[in-house]
Amino acid sequence: MTAQLRQCPRWFLLVTVMVTACVSSKKNVQEDAAQPPKRIRFEQLTTDKLNDKQKALAEEIAKNAKKAGLGGPFNLLLRDPDMLAALNGFSNYMRFNTSLPPKYCELVTMVQARFWKAQFLWWAHYPIAIKAGLDAAAIENIKQGQYPNSLQNDEKAVYRATVEISRYHNLTDRTFWWLRKYLNEKQMADFVALNGLHTMIGMVLNVSDAQIPGGEAPPLPAVPHVLPLK
Repeated sequence: MTAQLRQCPRWFLLVTVMVTACVSSKKNVQEDAAQPPKRIRFEQLTTDKLNDKQKALAEEIAKNAKKAGLGGPFNLLLRDPDMLAALNGFSNYMRFNTSLPPKYCELVTMVQARFWKAQFLWWAHYPIAIKAGLDAAAIENIKQGQYPNSLQNDEKAVYRATVEISRYHNLTDRTFWWLRKYLNEKQMADFVALNGLHTMIGMVLNVSDAQIPGGEAPPLPAVPHVLPLK
């Protein structure tokens, strides 16, 4: 076959390549045109669309999540106010009454937001993470999918445990006992529960295609890999 191609005039080979490229391009255009336009998965709720139970719950949520309003995870979760009422109590505990130090909570949140590519979660918690005392350079590393070298040793234990539990759904003995140097048994329970909470929130945000309020650009860039353990 190679010998036959060598015997062909150059103009013939050039025409063959051009025709093939045109056919391929036309096929791609047709395939793109065949894709249906993106549909809104859940219409944005507004106060006038809520029933009395939803309105009461929305007002309660607004006390602690003013930034979110009816957006973020609440646009979907408010469709089931009974479930959301139970979840809201758990969420409020993990945010305001947990036994974990605030910087640990926000480190878990940042890692889970990056892991789930949850743009809204990152956008909502970034200023809280800074206020909690997390190093801005470390947060930027996580944002870019890089290892956060500037974390303190205790924070590195929390980071590794969060990445492990996200990637492997468990902790190695080495990481478990490293984390136990800094967390007591009650705090360990809260640590695992917080990861579970943000796993659920990440799913809700992604499935509902939650957008950043005000048309802001998504803060998380695309990265070709999951967060490194080290």
